[in-house]
Amino acid sequence: MRLLFLLLCDRWGSPSSKDEEGYSSGTEEEYSVAMECYEDSDLSMRQIVMMFKAVDPKQLSDPGPQLQKVLDFKGRVEQEKEHLFHSFDTIEFFCELLRRHLGQWLRDYEAGETGRVEKPTPPPSGAGSEGMEVEALLESAASMALDSFISDAWSLADEGRLSEAEVEFSKAIVGGNDPAAFIEYGRYLVRGGRLDQAMVMFERARAISEEQGEEAGMASAYGSLGIVLRIRGDLDGAEEKHRKSLEIENKLGRLEGMANAYGNLGIVLRTRGDLDEAEEMHRKSLEINEKLGRLEGIAADYSNLGNVLWTQSELDGAEEMYRKALEVNERLGRLEGIASDYGNLGNVLKARGNLEGAEEMYRTSLEAWQKLGVPHRVAQVQGLLDSLRDQDDPSTSSG
Repeated sequence: MRLLFLLLCDRWGSPSSKDEEGYSSGTEEEYSVAMECYEDSDLSMRQIVMMFKAVDPKQLSDPGPQLQKVLDFKGRVEQEKEHLFHSFDTIEFFCELLRRHLGQWLRDYEAGETGRVEKPTPPPSGAGSEGMEVEALLESAASMALDSFISDAWSLADEGRLSEAEVEFSKAIVGGNDPAAFIEYGRYLVRGGRLDQAMVMFERARAISEEQGEEAGMASAYGSLGIVLRIRGDLDGAEEKHRKSLEIENKLGRLEGMANAYGNLGIVLRTRGDLDEAEEMHRKSLEINEKLGRLEGIAADYSNLGNVLWTQSELDGAEEMYRKALEVNERLGRLEGIASDYGNLGNVLKARGNLEGAEEMYRTSLEAWQKLGVPHRVAQVQGLLDSLRDQDDPSTSSG
């Protein structure tokens, strides 16, 4: 049972002098041979996993012929969705991905599963069935107009065209000093689980804002840094950043920013187990967003209130909040919010014992995350679907 890891960075390579097949490089030839093995059941190629090392934004904004060939190949892989692919920024993240895939490979081997993986999903990342958080930082400082590169980048990202999206984000920050552009690029990196590089972007946004005396940008940067720290489990650090953000937003009288900070504080407090205070924060955020008519913020608040109620085992209240969030997100066409809402509704139905309904919700969520190209969310929802299968199959239960 074979598993191939294909590792690429910024070079596609050159044709071999002995090449008689017309391959553009050794990389293309190796991939072609791997595909022959994958498609031939007698050759036992179970899976192909592609790892793309991130390149410097300056290089990405003007790739040149070698990197462009890598980007074109990555774009095809993203659109075809036939094989697993990941982007990584650090050796540590690469090692984590490698351990995860090798661990899954060994588990499959021990279970006697040796056939090729027809519809690959990332191996589990350890995420459980807790509510899917919706960060309240939905936009950068309102006074900072986002340029066309950022707008185009998010449109491409939402279509699952990740390589093209990252090129546009890179163009937006290279040679520039707009904190909003760095924050938006960081948000994109957080979505893909690339936290180290996201921290670099957010710190850069904070530093630029401080140099320019732009307090709104500093508040957004602090809020963004708090999100990454919470994801990493540093709740004290996350709370400190969000409270700094809230302090600045209060000083400026920026209601949008205050709503963001309250929402993000609520997520930290819920994670810590301070549920009453978490609910208070989310309701403050909701009150402001309803006053302003900020639909994206309202959807996030409903979802996060649902998470608090879910944690309190108040299933009826949680379902009501998730469905309200879904209604708003569907009206807005926000695929990321829709994916989270369906996943959370699946959790509620599963808790009630409605496995068929839960499966329908999870599958809808899975399709949305796959379209967005968010591997860790795909793995999370796939794990929830697998847990339904195990729950429904008595043979998987211990006696």
